[in-house]
Amino acid sequence: MKSLSLLAGAGLASFLVFLVVSFPAKVLTDLAAPAGVQIAGVTGSAWRGQARSVEVPGLQLGRTTWIVDPAAFVLGRLSATIETVWPGGKAGGKLTVGITGSIRLREFEAVGSVAPIAQQMNLPPSGGQFFIDIADLVLVDNWPQFSLPMFVSKTSR
Repeated sequence: MKSLSLLAGAGLASFLVFLVVSFPAKVLTDLAAPAGVQIAGVTGSAWRGQARSVEVPGLQLGRTTWIVDPAAFVLGRLSATIETVWPGGKAGGKLTVGITGSIRLREFEAVGSVAPIAQQMNLPPSGGQFFIDIADLVLVDNWPQFSLPMFVSKTSR
């Protein structure tokens, strides 16, 4: 009887893991997309998927992919590697959201044309490219957090 209970428990646990791992990304984006954000052509799972397009007010992104790091859940974080493209540009990096609402952006790079940014800011059209490279940025309550290295100096007498 005890082995039957153990077997049933293992079966139920396996089924729950299967449900979580194979949860459709389309269902998640339909439920969790913020107001004003339109996501189209969603495929894959919540853990590893892609969207054909993502539209945020003032910004039209093309193919966007994500891979969620399940190990981060152990520490109470949602962490994913995200890549996206838009006409004339692309961006990608690792985004982590903590249980307290802190946001961490690591190994983020973006490159693209300056013209669409100038247009969004009602500035005259401009040529050229921009390049952003962020090694590690932490935001707490929408404010960047800085960690300064401690310098210890020894003086001899």
